[in-house]
Amino acid sequence: MNPPEPRRGRSLWRLMALGYIALLIVSNTVRLIDPPERFLSPGQLTISLPIPDRSAGSDATAKIAYRDLGPVDAPPILLIHGTPVASRAVVPLARQLAGNYRVIVPDMPGFGASQMHIPDYSYATHGVYMRALLDALGITSVHAVGYSQGGGVILSLADQAPERVRSLTMVSAIGVLELELLGDYHANRAVYAAQYGLIVGAKWLLPHFGALDDMVLSVPYARNLLESDQRLLRDALEGYTGDMLITHGRGDGFVPLEAALEHHRLVARSELTLFEGGHLIPIFEPAMIAAAILPFLDRVESGEEAFDAATLAERRRRAAEPFDWSAVQAFSGIRLAVMLLLLAVATYVSEDLACIAAGLLVARGMLEFVPAVGACLAGIFTGDVLLYLGGRLFGAAAVGRAPVRWLVSADRLAQSRAWFERRGAVVLLVSRFVPGTRVPSYVAAGVLGMSIWRFSALLLLAGAIWTPLIVGLAWAAGSSALPMIESYQRFGLAMAVGLAALIWLALRVVLPIFSERGKRWLHTGASSRQRESQ
Repeated sequence: MNPPEPRRGRSLWRLMALGYIALLIVSNTVRLIDPPERFLSPGQLTISLPIPDRSAGSDATAKIAYRDLGPVDAPPILLIHGTPVASRAVVPLARQLAGNYRVIVPDMPGFGASQMHIPDYSYATHGVYMRALLDALGITSVHAVGYSQGGGVILSLADQAPERVRSLTMVSAIGVLELELLGDYHANRAVYAAQYGLIVGAKWLLPHFGALDDMVLSVPYARNLLESDQRLLRDALEGYTGDMLITHGRGDGFVPLEAALEHHRLVARSELTLFEGGHLIPIFEPAMIAAAILPFLDRVESGEEAFDAATLAERRRRAAEPFDWSAVQAFSGIRLAVMLLLLAVATYVSEDLACIAAGLLVARGMLEFVPAVGACLAGIFTGDVLLYLGGRLFGAAAVGRAPVRWLVSADRLAQSRAWFERRGAVVLLVSRFVPGTRVPSYVAAGVLGMSIWRFSALLLLAGAIWTPLIVGLAWAAGSSALPMIESYQRFGLAMAVGLAALIWLALRVVLPIFSERGKRWLHTGASSRQRESQ
């Protein structure tokens, strides 16, 4: 039996915990009383636009900061920045374009000097804001230029109001979902949800006194990714029939070159210009990007046709073909390391979805099976150990204190601990395969003081069976794996309970009937019914 922890040590830990809580309360109070101000940059203007969300009220507005560069009577350009940066990142490019064009450069809601708090930060809603901005400025149509995540905004704008867009220019821009992060909507959302949780946790659970409130990786940035449905962007690309210019760096590590090639294939009237360099070319080499954009805009303004009828017909035929995964290169180098890390992080939000995404990447030839399984298993194991430690560190302490001790007596806890020592291995192994039982089982293992070494060994054993099984099934099933696992998650627990009930019924009722005692009971019952009928 381990000796009790010295009272002095316990007091020190309590004092440190109370000090941290007090510091956190003071920090958050300061933040709420004195929130950071959002100052306009030189040359910025502001305008109030209606918030396109009924829950905000019919007369609710959002302040939008923007720059208006170049001649007012010149053909207008709407230049949309990426995230997490604001418009200041693309101002040098805007100035390069503002000779013969009027360039409108807004801060998207939630970024820069624009209003931070709005109900919805998605690309689609930002597209609605941009339509309202054009209305407020009296501009009927624009050449829309989107950098990075800004590609999602201009595609949404073109999809919602094609008559407002004269042309689209995608500058190192996102588009199709298949080539973004893990290539799956649900798996990507798991990554974005984990990122959102970390950012919100850092904002509220660290005593920073406002230092993190204006950091680049902000809550609006995280919500922008989490609340956007990138599946809609492929539809927007397929439905766009106007002129498009695509500029992209061959070494872009954020938006892969294959995405630009796919956008070029999907839009028949698109032109593609590639540069040597990465994702930040438009920021560090704005003159080079402007030199590619301006001739394109001049041609569109003049009405000159870039393609003959035969070329357009051939390109439309190619655009109608399905996406060819074989044209996508497998992850390697730093991209491979990033993808494996993202898979591990995604398991913290949904273990099953992360495993499915890994299997789909293997099926597409972008990942090898063993590294995909290893990344998922690493994330699953570390996440489950954290659940155990949470139960061990906080649950056990809560059990001995009111009000929990009023509900769980010391004797009852001792009985549960003894039962878990005898049956816990089976519980932990089975819980890996039954949705809805993992979290309570792993936390209970910590609360009841199960050995961490035994817990870890059982976890690795169950994970070593479960993880390659799910990744392999997703690899074999392809895109049909997701609805299969969704059905399993929805009905798996009910099926397990039903199966357990059937087994209990068989062991306790059906089998005993065929024993000697059961036969005598049946015979006695039949004789009694016969006498009653007489």
